Amino acid sequence: MPEIKFKKITDFDIKNKKILVRVDINSSIDLEKNEIRSDPRIKAIVPTLEALKEAAVVLIAHQSRYGKPDCIDLELHAKQLNEYLGGRVKFVKDLFGDEAIAAIEALQPGEILVLNNVRLWKKETEVKSIEEAEKTELITRLSPLFDYFVNDAFGAAHRAHVSLIGWPTICAGPTVVRELKMVQKLFKPEKPSVWLVGG
Repeated sequence: MPEIKFKKITDFDIKNKKILVRVDINSSIDLEKNEIRSDPRIKAIVPTLEALKEAAVVLIAHQSRYGKPDCIDLELHAKQLNEYLGGRVKFVKDLFGDEAIAAIEALQPGEILVLNNVRLWKKETEVKSIEEAEKTELITRLSPLFDYFVNDAFGAAHRAHVSLIGWPTICAGPTVVRELKMVQKLFKPEKPSVWLVGG
């Protein structure tokens, strides 16, 4: 298999830039206690955010699927992430409305803003082509506000959802880069090698 070539966020000067990062922080939720049961995906994005600390970073993510009981807003996720990042994380209970846009415009380098659950917006999973995605409110309202768009949601990257395919130019975040490098190793493994396949 030939080497996979792609743009990485490390290829760009990010200092004082505004960056939108699509992450996968989908977590197991205890609805009765209103708390996150387990947060490995939230912990996993901390290195990405540390690497982007000279920029103003906005996170867009999903929780569960539209219509399911645990398809909730991302306030719990933002609070959990804030514990790992020392008070730099804010949350806005909006996705692309006036409140979200005002919060994005006010965001300063070193700060992180978590937008609301993208799957509370039904169109996220209904639009199936890049051309359709580019015309949605999510893309037309938010894309002018950012310098760069980063996909760091490897676990969701195979999906043709608006927040994954609609942005003008997307580069790979550290999580995606790491996973793609691991995939490449499968095609040129060290010998001897053992393969474990699960589902």
